[in-house]
Amino acid sequence: QFWSRYCLLNHQNCRPTAQTQVALPTRLLSISEDAVRLIHTSDWAEPLPYATLSHCWGDTKFLCLNSANLHTLASGIHWDDLANTFKDAIEIARRARLNHIWIDSLCIVQDSRSDWQLESAKMGMIYRGSSLNIAAASATDGTQGCLPRKPSSRSISTFRTAHAGDDTLLRNTWASESYDLHQNHLETRAWCMQELILAPRTLYCTNKGLFWECKSRLATEDLQTLDHLLPALPDVRAITTVESWMRRIVVPYSKCSLTFSTDKLPALDGLARIIQPNIGSDYLAGLWRSHMVLQLCWFAKTSETRPLYRGAPSWSWASVDGPVDLYPRLDQQDIKPAESSFVTLVHDVVTEMAHSNAFGELKMGRMRINCSKLV
Repeated sequence: QFWSRYCLLNHQNCRPTAQTQVALPTRLLSISEDAVRLIHTSDWAEPLPYATLSHCWGDTKFLCLNSANLHTLASGIHWDDLANTFKDAIEIARRARLNHIWIDSLCIVQDSRSDWQLESAKMGMIYRGSSLNIAAASATDGTQGCLPRKPSSRSISTFRTAHAGDDTLLRNTWASESYDLHQNHLETRAWCMQELILAPRTLYCTNKGLFWECKSRLATEDLQTLDHLLPALPDVRAITTVESWMRRIVVPYSKCSLTFSTDKLPALDGLARIIQPNIGSDYLAGLWRSHMVLQLCWFAKTSETRPLYRGAPSWSWASVDGPVDLYPRLDQQDIKPAESSFVTLVHDVVTEMAHSNAFGELKMGRMRINCSKLV
């Protein structure tokens, strides 16, 4: 509660702007002390501060929203029916004095394709508009919970900082044993990467303790602040060129895993929507119309074959299941005269979306280029 309140009152970079103050999610969980129930936000005229949850679903079964229980969950949800991770997240939100929380599996109708298409297109804005994102960073499924289980014994260890000449500090190992905050289960999941980048403030619940991260502060339970550590997640405000998009978003994103390969573009939807005004170009299957040739210089880092149904054209990095990278750009003085004659021109690019979402899954993509053929 202290971190959240301090951030809201004192961090200029973290305050809501006209871009972040967006419409409410369609549904939220109301989490008053005596009840948990599903509500429809169209019934509320005033803005509702809410928390969000980033979590790994795993293979275990847990209560989800579906067409059959939609009205039942609106009447109330039994506490014992909730997954442990959801229970912990609700308790954390309550302690932060938030009366509502958005959890994907309980706020999107899971057996309705149309509801999923509608709500998944909003997910970037949902996380960007949250007051607090709770990240179950060490849990691999819903049974493991969020809150850390601290070992009884404590010892001292060191960790490196970003300051040259002053690169060691002491801390208790239960909170971090050379712990890399951004090496966790969540950041190997494509959907979660978008959530963690867009959320204005995130409480990481790890098996080493609680970590706070916002645009202005990084803090832990045992060391009040770690602002001197280098940030690992990109700031969307700094993504202003197609090259920064490819290197800082696409390359790390391509390493993440998806349960369904057709989600490759939908899971990036929110980031693309928010970054588009920075780049000022049309979004085309994970690439941008401007400087298209540079973006076509990607390559797959594995030899795996493409999936049968890709949801993206072959010229897009999103057509590959696996990590990709961008060939390094040569400085002008490093280019030999003979090489400079290989000129590529993109004449036109046409895409047809599978649904109404211009940032989501594709039905068709075609590109016409003029280039030299190398054999």
